[in-house]
Amino acid sequence: MPFSKGQNPNYPTAGSTTAISRIKKILTDRPRNLCLFTLGINTAYRANELLSLKVGQVKNLQARDVSARRTSTAP
Repeated sequence: MPFSKGQNPNYPTAGSTTAISRIKKILTDRPRNLCLFTLGINTAYRANELLSLKVGQVKNLQARDVSARRTSTAP
């Protein structure tokens, strides 16, 4: 049974940072995973898009560069 918008108990409420903070704390000793998690939640990239990134593509990025460089995955 689908949930109405905003009623899914598995989805964090708007402005909820407690779950994100806990996950980031868990990932502090795993810099690669922390980087992928942070990039993923801030850009809404899919897992396959995140995992296809190469270091050279992201090492010189500045704030707000990611949305401008995102490419379409359409065939």
